[in-house]
Amino acid sequence: MGEQETCTDARLLVVDDTPSNVAVLSAMLAEGGYDNIRAITDPRQVEGTVADWSPDLVLLDIRMPHMDGHQVFDRLKARWADRCPPVIVLTAQNDRETRTRALGQGVRDFLTKPFDHEEVLQRIGNALGDYGAYRRQVDHSEELEQMVRARTAELERLALEDPVTALPNRKAMLEEIDQRLERGESVAVCFLVLDGVDEVAQLHGYPVAEALFRRLAERLVESAPDWRVGAWGGSELLLVTRPYQPDHALQVAAEAFLARLQPVEEMNGLRLALEGRLGLTRAPQDGSRGEDLVRRAALALPQPGSGSRIRLFSSEQESALADLRAMQHQLKVATARDELHLVYQPQIDLRDGRVIGAEALLRWNHPQRGQVSPGEFVPVAEASGQMGVLGQWVVDEACRQLAAWRASGQIDETFKLAVNVSPAQLSDPGFADWLLAALAHWQVPARALTLEVTESALMEDVGLARHLLTQISDAGLEIAVDDFGTGYSSLAYLKTLPVDTLKIDRAFVRDLARDHQDQVLSQAVVAMAHSFRHEVVAEGIEMPEQAALLRDLGCEYAQGFWFAPPLSAAGFVSLYQDPPDWSF
Repeated sequence: MGEQETCTDARLLVVDDTPSNVAVLSAMLAEGGYDNIRAITDPRQVEGTVADWSPDLVLLDIRMPHMDGHQVFDRLKARWADRCPPVIVLTAQNDRETRTRALGQGVRDFLTKPFDHEEVLQRIGNALGDYGAYRRQVDHSEELEQMVRARTAELERLALEDPVTALPNRKAMLEEIDQRLERGESVAVCFLVLDGVDEVAQLHGYPVAEALFRRLAERLVESAPDWRVGAWGGSELLLVTRPYQPDHALQVAAEAFLARLQPVEEMNGLRLALEGRLGLTRAPQDGSRGEDLVRRAALALPQPGSGSRIRLFSSEQESALADLRAMQHQLKVATARDELHLVYQPQIDLRDGRVIGAEALLRWNHPQRGQVSPGEFVPVAEASGQMGVLGQWVVDEACRQLAAWRASGQIDETFKLAVNVSPAQLSDPGFADWLLAALAHWQVPARALTLEVTESALMEDVGLARHLLTQISDAGLEIAVDDFGTGYSSLAYLKTLPVDTLKIDRAFVRDLARDHQDQVLSQAVVAMAHSFRHEVVAEGIEMPEQAALLRDLGCEYAQGFWFAPPLSAAGFVSLYQDPPDWSF
């Protein structure tokens, strides 16, 4: 009610059990411009009238039958509280007790009987003006509260919604899974990864990738009404449903999902390659919490390029991951705990049977597991990015051992020790500088160390590999290509890289004595190496016939268990100083 509306629109309720008082007061109000007046002589009707009519002001007599004014006012306040209309009490001039009690209840003002015309209008005008200001403040506060509630509701909605797809986000999906589990429902969770979305973002920008992701999400939602679809990340979706029986049926349903994804999507004139992978879990057998079910579904994802697109979670996968993480951690501290050591496999000159060098091989003596095979820990180190650190340790330890042998005169000046170089080291621009610094630190001449690199490591970054190996070769180290013939076998790198030696892989040596094709291949490798002025080392010699054939083919050097297995430093020195008579 605005200030200009006071005289014409205000609703005034007069409550007095004396009809003559009601008539007098109503007439005064009408003369004062108030034309919206109701009068009640029975106080028991007040509460209903206020509820139906919502008066702006109540003129309330105190002394009435059935219910006095104090009781009426108490009931109004109890029911409407802050929204109770203001009350002016009608009382006798000398009724001090009534005034005091009414003030304590919170009445707005008093009108004294007999009524004075000007006083009545003035006090009513004041009361309505104050009440109007109060109501405007209350209404404004309510508007603000409503805005806050609406904004809070919007924020709560956004907190559960993915901004790109408008699908339920991680929080919403986890809450839904947990709610289903709390109701005792069985649940199947599919973790879907869309390979190719990240590459689209890198090549064509995030808006294109987001539009693509949104399109795929909408397609899945439309085609699978029984599944709850949510967004987990920029290229990951989460799907929840009741599990199919048996598990094979769940996998069939998952295959149908992947079938809805086209291998090539066209968007904005672009052809975008995509591939989906799915990991599946079921509750309760795979977990009793949403977080565990999602985590295990992600763990079940097939590896990219594995040829499999769907995999159901099994506890063995989690155990394998736990073992992998444990081994990664243990491998990190293995150096500090002195658990790593090198062994040395002799390399023999096939022409005269002399030991001319050795290959240094890394071994891990685990305190609980004993000797851990390199086939176990090397892939772990590569996957966790630890091969660079391990490779540095190997080079440093090899240089230290070389220095000790040379200083004690246990090996001659022509002795060469070969160490393996990992792809991680060949990807490190500072590797050559570090290697040469290690040689200088241990005062080992460059000619005493040979670096063995695999073909696959060379091909990861040919330009960087050429730069590093040229720097190393110029310093005097020799470069050997390990496992030759099992990788790219590109003649181009033999021409452009500073290679000194080729190592024939054991795959060609294993059946050499009885397989004519292996003999032809080995002869071709030796001839090719010699045409490039490279020497040849054969690996995996396990019988004298192999050694004899390789010698006759022109292969200069060999190593293998027939000559000797990898030996400790002391064992190697003993064999080096007193070699057996290998007859072949």
